[in-house]
Amino acid sequence: MEQRNIINAETVLLTAGIILCLASWLGLADSLCLTRGCELYQGFAILGVSMHLWGAAAFGLALVVKLSGSRFYRPLVLACLWGEILLVVWQVLSAPCSECLLVGLIWGAVAWLAVREPVSQTAWGALWVTALVVMALELAAPWPLYGRPDAPMRLFFSPGCEACQVELSKLAEAGQEAMNQVALYPVARNEAEVAAVGRMAQTLQSTGNVWMAVLQGMQSGGQGEAPWLSDLGLRLRLWGNKLLLGRMGVTKLPVALSYGLEENGCGVSGGESDADCT
Repeated sequence: MEQRNIINAETVLLTAGIILCLASWLGLADSLCLTRGCELYQGFAILGVSMHLWGAAAFGLALVVKLSGSRFYRPLVLACLWGEILLVVWQVLSAPCSECLLVGLIWGAVAWLAVREPVSQTAWGALWVTALVVMALELAAPWPLYGRPDAPMRLFFSPGCEACQVELSKLAEAGQEAMNQVALYPVARNEAEVAAVGRMAQTLQSTGNVWMAVLQGMQSGGQGEAPWLSDLGLRLRLWGNKLLLGRMGVTKLPVALSYGLEENGCGVSGGESDADCT
């Protein structure tokens, strides 16, 4: 009885995968599109064939092989799982697609029922959860170091960026009344800036003086490293801020968001191209 239930569960999952991929291809699953990645991969094709149709074909082939009782079923599922692993790696490095993650979840469930191969399933599980975290960060509200999330103006900056320092200096000259209308969102382009934002947050928490905190961060923007475990929460918040800018297609700092979008200055990604900003 248990074996028959497993067979039925696999059949249902493979059928659901076919339906999901075909619905996505026909544009009937738009309600599942929650991230920018869905838009990026919507028109993606291999050999002129939509990725959605490739997915439906893979599920369909697995279902036929399953129902035929062929011994090639397990190797086929394992191959499809590794194909999904490669796709999830690509999404983690670029942008997650909520539809694709649902397809990946189906493949993971089928593989768990049919294959039970620990290395493959561990790799898939770790990557799928990582992609889910990235998606959650993309959907989450950005984190302000200072100010209200509903402030009329949001300024995204990085501690080691000279153009950012100029904009912050202008705010300082404008006085506290102007600062009450602004929220400051830090973005870290490297390890030193992660550590600098951490020091800014500590200074702001202990003194309540935003300018002392900003000065602390700007002076040490190119120095130090942040420990991974103790600053994991900070890293996730900073990553979320960077993902928001990426979703908007922004590649330069500082960025001021109000009634419009202005961008000028240092590259968000960091690196040699941003040498003039540090």
